[in-house]
Amino acid sequence: MKILLYLYIIISVYLLFKYSKSKTLYIFSPYIIIYLSFVFNDIVPFLLLYPDIPENLQYTTFTATIINLLFLYVFRKQLLIQTNLDIPSFSIKLNKKRKIIICCFALLLFCAGIMSGVLTNLLKGNDIEDLRRTSEIGLGVIRDIPMLGIQIVMLVLFLQKSWNFYRSIAFYSFCLGAFLFLTTGNKGGVLVGATLFFLFFHFKKRGFKWYEYIAYYLAIPLAAGTLQGIRGGDLTLIASHIAVFFSYPIVLYQANSIPIMNSVGTESIFWGEEYYVGLVKIIPRFLWPDKPLAFDYKLKELVGYDFDGGGIYTTLSNDLYINFGYSYFIFYILWLLFVHYIYGIIIDGKRNYYSRIIALFIILMGGIASTIGSCEILLLFLFFMMLYYSRIKTL
Repeated sequence: MKILLYLYIIISVYLLFKYSKSKTLYIFSPYIIIYLSFVFNDIVPFLLLYPDIPENLQYTTFTATIINLLFLYVFRKQLLIQTNLDIPSFSIKLNKKRKIIICCFALLLFCAGIMSGVLTNLLKGNDIEDLRRTSEIGLGVIRDIPMLGIQIVMLVLFLQKSWNFYRSIAFYSFCLGAFLFLTTGNKGGVLVGATLFFLFFHFKKRGFKWYEYIAYYLAIPLAAGTLQGIRGGDLTLIASHIAVFFSYPIVLYQANSIPIMNSVGTESIFWGEEYYVGLVKIIPRFLWPDKPLAFDYKLKELVGYDFDGGGIYTTLSNDLYINFGYSYFIFYILWLLFVHYIYGIIIDGKRNYYSRIIALFIILMGGIASTIGSCEILLLFLFFMMLYYSRIKTL
């Protein structure tokens, strides 16, 4: 069966060049967020660590490979469609209110950074790993809506500009990424800034060339290692952190996926508990003091880890397995259908910009649990914007 995995790698490399040539290698494309990521995060670690792979992990890897190949064939034409996104001129009259929203959201994030101690300790060069879990407890209501909202509103402002303004867009994207990192301590904040710039690049110019995507992929561990050193308060460890992040998919597979799948086995299935936790994320902790923590902390306790900071996680197919067991593939197929449906909205130039931007942020939310929780935050943000603008379509 390993030949199937090698075949998948060959097909994925061929498609990388094909989509590069067709200028549809977008960071929000299912090819990148699902199918190519599956190579790096599942297949390569599997082949390197085989045969020390538990049976249930072998099952999810092979079945997901077959399903992915079928979907790549069925949706082959969709992934070749070029797209762009322009904000209509009549929407520019709302820019003043948009900028007020950005200032208000930035102030809330600044206050959350001060309250959690993340901002002050980062500026002092202290280790904030112990503060990361604290910052996630009790401050979600203050932080989550502004963090998502500021991205959406800034993207709308960016897309009003032509490609000739790319330097200023890059500067503002960098400032946003640095600000989000300083106020939350999350390395993903910097990635948010980079993502906004690349979205502007895709919609105003083209998709990545294959070598541009490889450069982007290689830049991620460089940035992550640097930020980890800053967050840990020891800049001398940056080089070692970078080395770890270059092998991160293999490290995570060995340290997370294999122990998690061994611990779950065939009987300790969570039956959707992870998605329930994502569903109740919206409830403020002051209303529900015993609200469950993020599911990744439960997985850390299940495996027996006690390190400081966040929890642990696994890849999409394994994530579905620990929630639904051997029938996971049903939900995996449904999820892929949903992703392609959302992608179809994004690339459909006949749809209004409002629905396309909402679909864009949904597809970029990540896994299923994070999408459930983030969609609730997105709905709250849109409801707030409707009240603020006194109109329905408010982006």
